[in-house]
Amino acid sequence: MIRRNSVLLIAFVFFGCGSQKNVTVVEPLPQWVQQKPVSTQYYNGIGVALKMPGNTNYLMAAKNDALADLASEISLNISSTSVLNQFESSMGSYVEDFSAATKMATQEQLEGYELVNNFETATHYYVYYRLSKNLHAELKEKRKAEAVSRGTDYLVKAQQAKNNLRYIDALTNYVKGLEAVKLYLTESLETTYNNTTIYLGNELLSGLVKTMNDISIMPEVPEIKVKNGTSIPGSLLQFTVENNLGKSLEGLPVVFTLGRKPLRNGNTTSDVWGKVVYGSMDKMESKAVSEQLKASLDLAVLSSQLTSDPMFRKMIRKMDEASGFITLRIENPVFYVVTSELNLNSTLQPKLIENRVKQMLANSGYPVTENRSAADFILEINSSTKINKNDGRMHYTDLSGIIKILDKQQQVRYVKNIDPITGVQLNYTEAGVNAYQKLADYLERSFMQNLNNAIK
Repeated sequence: MIRRNSVLLIAFVFFGCGSQKNVTVVEPLPQWVQQKPVSTQYYNGIGVALKMPGNTNYLMAAKNDALADLASEISLNISSTSVLNQFESSMGSYVEDFSAATKMATQEQLEGYELVNNFETATHYYVYYRLSKNLHAELKEKRKAEAVSRGTDYLVKAQQAKNNLRYIDALTNYVKGLEAVKLYLTESLETTYNNTTIYLGNELLSGLVKTMNDISIMPEVPEIKVKNGTSIPGSLLQFTVENNLGKSLEGLPVVFTLGRKPLRNGNTTSDVWGKVVYGSMDKMESKAVSEQLKASLDLAVLSSQLTSDPMFRKMIRKMDEASGFITLRIENPVFYVVTSELNLNSTLQPKLIENRVKQMLANSGYPVTENRSAADFILEINSSTKINKNDGRMHYTDLSGIIKILDKQQQVRYVKNIDPITGVQLNYTEAGVNAYQKLADYLERSFMQNLNNAIK
């Protein structure tokens, strides 16, 4: 941008040959281009635009440049009693946003300015606008009075809505009130309301914050015991959205999470009784001893419902969210183990497979009961050995069998035939024991993953 402190331009162009010389003198830049005027009565703005071939918008570009320059002279002071001063102390990151937006809006709402002069060269167009400081103050006060009137109307509506438990309407009107006075948030906005002097911006912001803080989300059941791999009915996963007097609140958006993980279909809205329900959890799967189902006021959705202004949306998303929790005490399912271990038609003693499987379950965190009716799953292993052959010195037996897992309703959740296992020893009985040892080793290596998958 070429604007201020320019030097006087005189260009000499020499043409011809021999001693003949032609001199062209370029008209000097006016003083207001070289040095921007300073006045106690006016805000001044100087604009410039480059005249490019085919560019027909340079007049408007220069005007906009001048008005931006003019607006930059209008100082922005943050009153100690303004709502923006509150932002600076509690939400400091918003002050620059609001200040920048206020300056931009000031330029957009400039009125009463007048064209003082313009000047152009072959390459540039210059324009000079000014605005009476007294006229600007009068127009600003008029607009501010209108904004305060609108903001006060929204304050009344917000308080009435809150008293009638229509919190979503209360929040909406508090934000609309702030939007109405947005351009004047740097000022105190002192006004009379209900025969009392108030600072309107502060009143609107504090009303918004208090209303948000007045919302709570309470679980119907604060703690639930749940078995891994089982579902939780929605009837247990209920919360009530209410105020600090226990009055239910309708129409507020809520989001569910499990720990820090979002949940599928986790967004809902409180109904006429303030209830929110997370449908149901099809299967609880966790390695932790407990999880927390969290129901929170959905600030992302709420901010979008309340306003389209990006700064106010940002402000709302950064507020403290109302939250409620249901603690899920997670227990692994209980197993009952029953085995038939026949070695050459005789029951193996001690039962090698039963003992090994019970130890495997315990090591994986699965309780084992001796009471079949108390179990969530029954693990059945039926196996037997038979003589295969001997080669004169070594004896061989073959082990076969079947593994089943049944649930509490006796539905088969897993079934697998045991692939033949050959045992070798100096006699058939010890060969059978050897085959069972091989089966136990195989189960320890490979079975637990199948079991985990079967009970999910």
